[in-house]
Amino acid sequence: MKGNPFNKSKFLSKYYIKYYNIISLNKDLVLSGITGFITNLVVIHILIIYSKNSFANSILTVIIGYIVSKIVFAILFQRTYKNLYTNKTTGKIEWHVLKKIIIKMLFATFIFDFIDNGSKFIFMFTFLDIGFIPFQSVIISTIISSSLSYLCINVAVKYIHMFEKENKKS
Repeated sequence: MKGNPFNKSKFLSKYYIKYYNIISLNKDLVLSGITGFITNLVVIHILIIYSKNSFANSILTVIIGYIVSKIVFAILFQRTYKNLYTNKTTGKIEWHVLKKIIIKMLFATFIFDFIDNGSKFIFMFTFLDIGFIPFQSVIISTIISSSLSYLCINVAVKYIHMFEKENKKS
């Protein structure tokens, strides 16, 4: 056997420590995306029973899924990153740090949401309009839009130095 098996473990540990914030952000986005996806499936199922209007069904599905996923993301983000804006000795919130994080996060999530919801609506409407089954249109449009938006938010987070304070410490 070539090499020491513990070296791989060390490499993964270093990688995880170095990119902990980005990994955690992606975890929060994926978990909130899953809840939004499940919400989309339930909503499209209910809407398709009462309406055959592809445009209205697409808009309502995307809006309701967006609201649910944003609530879940806000909760997860706060739980994951409160250590970045809380003073470790006093336990009080450092408002200037929190303000910077919120501004950067709003910018990054705006890009994510614009790409995710815009492309999801376009693909879902197109798929419903050409006769796809509603579940198929939700699944396919979610996969495409999520892939595009995760790529863009990871580039944006790196570009705007989202976790600058934490990276300077390591």
